[in-house]
Amino acid sequence: MAPILVVRLGVLALLCLKLSTAKLIATYPASNASTAITMKTATFRHANTSFSVAGRLRFVDGSDPSDLGKEIAGTIIVVDFGAYENAFAWGRACRSQACVGVVMVTRIDPTVSSLEAWVQADRAVRPSEQISPTPIVILDGKEALASIDEVRRQSEPVYATMDSSDIVEGTSMSVVYAGPGATVAFGIAWFVNVVNVITTAYKVAAFAIDSEGKLRPVPLYPSTVFVTVLVASTIRLLFFGNAAFSQLQGLSKPVYRIAITAFIPVTFTATAAIGMAMHDHVMQLKQVSTRHKVAVYSLLTALGLVFAIDLAGTFAAALTWHEYLNLTYISVFYFGINVPASILFIKYGTAVSKALLKNDKVSASERSRSLQFGRRVAISGVIGLFVLLTQFIFIPMSTISVSYYLMLYTLSATLGALQCFTFVMAFRPRPSLLHSLARIYPPTP
Repeated sequence: MAPILVVRLGVLALLCLKLSTAKLIATYPASNASTAITMKTATFRHANTSFSVAGRLRFVDGSDPSDLGKEIAGTIIVVDFGAYENAFAWGRACRSQACVGVVMVTRIDPTVSSLEAWVQADRAVRPSEQISPTPIVILDGKEALASIDEVRRQSEPVYATMDSSDIVEGTSMSVVYAGPGATVAFGIAWFVNVVNVITTAYKVAAFAIDSEGKLRPVPLYPSTVFVTVLVASTIRLLFFGNAAFSQLQGLSKPVYRIAITAFIPVTFTATAAIGMAMHDHVMQLKQVSTRHKVAVYSLLTALGLVFAIDLAGTFAAALTWHEYLNLTYISVFYFGINVPASILFIKYGTAVSKALLKNDKVSASERSRSLQFGRRVAISGVIGLFVLLTQFIFIPMSTISVSYYLMLYTLSATLGALQCFTFVMAFRPRPSLLHSLARIYPPTP
């Protein structure tokens, strides 16, 4: 279903891009005549959504809205989105100095900038709630970005008009919710993560409570997997709940920023824990050299450091409204980890299962637990290959339109959630009180 949704919604978005008349028209003198450049924009949905204003363009190079003074009165200010992303702080500063509008310029994925205009709010909001009367727009697309650069090179004053007519005909983001497809996809992703949370909570209880109802320690690797999967699934639950039930307009931007990527390093921590558990299964009957141990723990330390930096960068970006890490490099790093991890999970998960079938020295219950672990880790490796495929497609396709971006993101995140489910199900606890209760109170047909 997801790939079909991607194609249909993407085509619809492309058609809408051609139809949309949202614009910033800049006019400046050139060779004894006037030249007008029209730039496509997207209107911030939590700001003023019905306006038509005019004024001289004034480019602002700083990152602090409080530095703006009376010199911006009557102008339309053009702000670097990457320097400070809080459009509503710029809007408040603009209004306090009697400027007439704000244009945000982003050089990171300008083809999906309308998503930013759709979701951004600097506090908790209801869908379509207005929190600023100031007209705020963001340039939408690479052509608009090239045009504003040309405008800035002019030595003479540049005057512009800015309108919100995209509210009538829609933008590449607003068309996402024009039909039910996206909402269904978001709802499925949300439901998968609900299942993950419930399943993981049950597994934690089964591992932590013995058959007599007493607490017992949970082994390191299962506990690491359970905690990280629970956290990652909760984060995804928050994002897709917002997408499915509030049209991506129910969270403040800091919370949204955390929800959209924070689960990634947390999920890879679970992957590392599964990898170590698999490593111990493979090496349990072998003599492990000190050199091998040093290499393994050095690798884990390096991975943990990168995961921590990524997570810290996510929270820093959310709190300061500024990106500190190059997300492209981080994405390539995770893609690079996923390739060997998926292959090794398939290879060694299958190898462990075959070895156990030939080994008659382990108890039946221990063999059953280990077989389950090996087989489900192998399944997680297969799912990992599909995650890799979606990530590979995401790189070139996500910049076509917001619809492609969101649907491919949803597909990849959902497959990642299914992989987390296999991680959790790979571990089987010893007898627990929960198993006894399940036998006493079987599900009703």
